[in-house]
Amino acid sequence: MGNVKVRADGKYSTYTGLPHPLWFTAEVDFWSDPPTLWIGRECRNDVESGVHPGDGGQITPWETAGIRLLREKDGKWECVRDFGEETKKQVVRARPPMNAIQRLEVNPVNGKLYVGEADSAPTGKASTQLLEIDVDREKIKIVELPFNAMEFVFDSDGYAYLRNTDMIVRYDAASWREVPFDYGERRESVGRDGGIGGRSASVIGGLPLPSKSPVCYHQGGINVNVRGHVVASCAYRFVGISGKHFALDKDALGALGGREYMPTLFPGRISSSTTPCIHIWDRHGKLIRNDAVPGVGQVDGVAIDRDDNVYFMLAANRVLDGKPYLNRVSETLIKVRPRPGLKIVTLDPRAPIPLNEADAPKRPPDLHMGGGDPCWVESAEWFYGGVGFAGFNPGHAPACACWFSRFCLDYFARSIAPEPSLYGVAVLDSAGNLITRIGRYGNPDDGRPLVPHLEVKSPNPIGDDEVALFHACYTGTHTDRRIFISDVGNGRILSVKIGYHAEERIALKDIPDRQGK
Repeated sequence: MGNVKVRADGKYSTYTGLPHPLWFTAEVDFWSDPPTLWIGRECRNDVESGVHPGDGGQITPWETAGIRLLREKDGKWECVRDFGEETKKQVVRARPPMNAIQRLEVNPVNGKLYVGEADSAPTGKASTQLLEIDVDREKIKIVELPFNAMEFVFDSDGYAYLRNTDMIVRYDAASWREVPFDYGERRESVGRDGGIGGRSASVIGGLPLPSKSPVCYHQGGINVNVRGHVVASCAYRFVGISGKHFALDKDALGALGGREYMPTLFPGRISSSTTPCIHIWDRHGKLIRNDAVPGVGQVDGVAIDRDDNVYFMLAANRVLDGKPYLNRVSETLIKVRPRPGLKIVTLDPRAPIPLNEADAPKRPPDLHMGGGDPCWVESAEWFYGGVGFAGFNPGHAPACACWFSRFCLDYFARSIAPEPSLYGVAVLDSAGNLITRIGRYGNPDDGRPLVPHLEVKSPNPIGDDEVALFHACYTGTHTDRRIFISDVGNGRILSVKIGYHAEERIALKDIPDRQGK
């Protein structure tokens, strides 16, 4: 039947655009007796209804928007099954992830997976809650956060780092008591960026960031290495929330901004509404590396290994033999060693100081920025293209960075990078070599993993590792134990393990077993 819109004059019309609060999608099953009407209520709202699609406001609650089966009885429609109600009874949280965001992080101390799904803040990118998943015991519970964070990560001591626009706050994840930075700063209120939902908390010693909210609100990532060093991507040019209807007043804009910051400019350094700088602090909150990757553009994820090498997923296409990767929405994973001479330059005309073509590096470009402008990375360790999902890269739908991606780094400095255009996830070693690729195209009924010792066969094999993926943009890792993949296309999170060609278990001497012997 398609989408049906109820107009003010009481008449009905069909429409094929953004969902409206009064739209329904329905099909009729004529094979049943009597015929059954399958009907679903759309639960997204559009600009026409006065609610931004990503700001957290929804007239139709997610939990009541499930498919209902109706049959006519005595001239009236009778509900014979309500999948929304059934779902509410069976799962901890029924709401699908807003903007398809499922941030995945593992606490290495307890081995539990934590899932961050957006529910607040401008354009819906911050989370008031985390889902705590005990994978071994198959238990899930909701963890309420002190404030609605856009990003979070755990260190090797089990401390949780929560980040909003211009501050990182460290907590003991077992008690959620703050663990202040020695060089931290007191704040009366952190959270509720933009005042759109969420919650705030007072902070004793948070790590202040030279950061302002970019046009898409969300930042480019944070990470902590085994030495407690913190890396953060910090946008420094605030231009307001996009869209005239949702523009905030002058006072509100000022409240959102972080500390004033301007990096050193040079010819070819890009500057846009999403341009960040990447900074590094030690475990005490002391800045040890300012502007670690000069000239970097918008990134979707940043990480740091034990030697303070920086990894980031740049929203630019990899160029090989003079040709950019055919999928313009793809990004490039890059490893660099912060040092003199490292910088990124482009012929993008948005650069405050334009780079003359005659002064550009005398070699083919390494990358193409979103607009197709040549880009060079001086002193990069390696590149790996075709990863991620850059929503702001032009020439495709949806042309919005509300939909983005994240990679992760394990303690062996292996990168686990999503490749949604290939329906897979790439695993790279510290030198950028492809170790293996996980997954291939499939739905939840495909490719159930084999269990050799139980002789369980896959009922619908797809080959290779039998991991079926459709749209996987977020990854998490528990180093050598598990890799987690968010496959929102199939509505699930997968747990996989890297196998080896040969394995051997050796008992350690002088280490008691489980019986204490």
